[in-house]
Amino acid sequence: MKNYKYILFLVLCAITTNLLAQYDYPGEEKEYKKRERGKYYNSNFVFGGNLGLSFGTITYVELSPFVGYYIIPRLLVGLGPRYTYYKNGGLVTNRYGGMVFTQFTVFKNLKESIGINLGDIFIYTENETLSLEPIYVDRVANIAWKGERKWYNTTLVGGGMRIPLGERGGISIFVLFDVIQNPEHHYENPVIRLWFDF
Repeated sequence: MKNYKYILFLVLCAITTNLLAQYDYPGEEKEYKKRERGKYYNSNFVFGGNLGLSFGTITYVELSPFVGYYIIPRLLVGLGPRYTYYKNGGLVTNRYGGMVFTQFTVFKNLKESIGINLGDIFIYTENETLSLEPIYVDRVANIAWKGERKWYNTTLVGGGMRIPLGERGGISIFVLFDVIQNPEHHYENPVIRLWFDF
């Protein structure tokens, strides 16, 4: 079973690091360079994700690739898997599940409209469902333990800014709020997140 988890981890790493995505302002007519097969690449699909790493007393690895689709020029919907490895001393747990999201661009291409190179401003909502073992800590006795594995639902609402990098890539910076605040599993508000797409 342990080998299966390592293989899954390596596959998710490979998917995340090899993501290739388009970026253009939806609705713009643009001729794309020919790919190796000789066809033009002009799609409403967007691929990306984030990779979180922290090593030390606490080891934390998060993989969350996504695929999105522009339904209309400013409305992006998408989904993706989510996996987290967490180790604190001798306590190890894996969290896995998925998320769906909706993103609406309120102000498009601020460089052209107001002369400041900030990219797009958007509003965002996400519903995340994770299977996890809650971690409880008794700070007086200085002990920690895992609870029973359960599925938890979290709704994040907020907005952000997408900064273009080159012709297609970009970084999105999010400021989100966990509106459910489940006592057994919740994010500390605000949630700051970075997404990359290339």
